[in-house]
Amino acid sequence: MNGIELAPLSMQRDDVPNARYLADSQVIVFVSTPLYSGSCPPRGRAEQSGSTVTVTVSETGDVCTADANRDLFLVQGFGGIPKRLIVKQDGQDEIDLSLAG
Repeated sequence: MNGIELAPLSMQRDDVPNARYLADSQVIVFVSTPLYSGSCPPRGRAEQSGSTVTVTVSETGDVCTADANRDLFLVQGFGGIPKRLIVKQDGQDEIDLSLAG
């Protein structure tokens, strides 16, 4: 687990990508599917347009192990209350998640 133990317990147990906006700490928590190598953790870059936050995830490193891990992404520093998270990952379908509670 690459940091997913920091996510709420219900998010840790899901086998699907999921996200939640934690209003108290003003952070978006996103947990990926088992996709990324433990030896080459991915990096994310976030942009905001209105109430939508888009995270673009890219792999790091050239020589990675063949394991697949779920990863945790914390997104903060955006304006307003986000309602939607879009996740773009190389070679994967775009993920569109509602953050409305």
